[in-house]
Amino acid sequence: HLQGRIGAIRVKNGATDILFAVAYLPQSKEKHRATTESILRWLATVITRTKQKALRCLPILGLDGNSHIAGPDAIFHTDPYVGTAEAAKTDNMNATLLRAFMRETGLAAVNTFFQTGPTFRNTNGESRIDYVLMPTEYRATVLDCFTLPREARQLRLTGQALRRGELSTVEDHIPLVVRMKYVLSFPKVQGARTMWSHRCLREAGDCVQMTTMLKERLAAVETRSITDDLAAAQQNWTTVSAQLHSVL
Repeated sequence: HLQGRIGAIRVKNGATDILFAVAYLPQSKEKHRATTESILRWLATVITRTKQKALRCLPILGLDGNSHIAGPDAIFHTDPYVGTAEAAKTDNMNATLLRAFMRETGLAAVNTFFQTGPTFRNTNGESRIDYVLMPTEYRATVLDCFTLPREARQLRLTGQALRRGELSTVEDHIPLVVRMKYVLSFPKVQGARTMWSHRCLREAGDCVQMTTMLKERLAAVETRSITDDLAAAQQNWTTVSAQLHSVL
C-alpha cells in the first residue's frame, strides 16, 4: 500500500554525503491514517539508520504532505521545526502526524520560515501542502525559498495537452525551490605530527623543577658520564621525554 508513495536515494561522492527522500501522503482523512503513519515510520527508520552509520550524512526530504501546518504555539512563540510564515489556523490530521515525525527525526520544514506562497492550486482555491524538510541545524544554511508559479502553469497546460483536454479540473502543485549554502568538500586530514607546545611548557606549574632536571641531564651528556653506556643513554632519554610529556 506504500508503493509509489515513498522513495530514497543516498548520494556519496568524496566528502559529499546526502540522503534524498520523497514522500506523498494521502489526503488528511481518518481512513488514511494507517497509511500516513506507515509512510512516516518508514522515513524515520531510513533517516535514523543512515545517521547511525554516517553522522555527516545530510537528509533532505521533499514532501507532498497534504498537510495544513499551523504556526508555533502562541505560548512558546518559537518552534525549531515550524515557522510562522503563511501558517494555517490549526493543524489537520496529517499536520499533527508530521509534526510528531519532525520532533522524532529533528527535521524542520524550512519553507515555513519563508513567505513562499501556496504550493497547490485548484478550483476551490490555493494552499500550502508541500514541504522541504532538513535538519534544524541546517536552517541557517538556507539562503532563500520560493515557488515557481509560471512553471506550474506550463506543467498544467502540458498535462491538459497530454490528456487531450480531458482534464476536468484545473489543479496542480507549484514547484518549490530551496537555495542553500552547503559545503560539499572538506580538507584532507593530514597525518598526525608530534609538536611541542612552548606556551604549555612556559606555563607549566613545575617549570622550575623541569628546568633543573634538564640542566642536570644536559650536563651529564656533555661530560659523557651517562652516554658511555647504551642502556644508560636510553634510560636518560626516557626520563627526559617523560618529564616533557608530563607538562603538556
